[in-house]
Amino acid sequence: MVGGSDGTKYNMIPQIEALRSNHSDLITDDNLIYWENSGGGHNQGSFELEIQHGLTYLFQE
Repeated sequence: MVGGSDGTKYNMIPQIEALRSNHSDLITDDNLIYWENSGGGHNQGSFELEIQHGLTYLFQE
């Protein structure tokens, strides 16, 4: 999860793609989810929204 205007996403995307490519037996779309918070940046408010979004994946029934 990353803010859409957060510059760190440009470092994250190649790393995620490499994990999926090099470890496709372990890393799948089901267990590594990349989500961009379209209005987010690199700040506390964006972080809180991204955590709120991520928690829904951890506590599914």
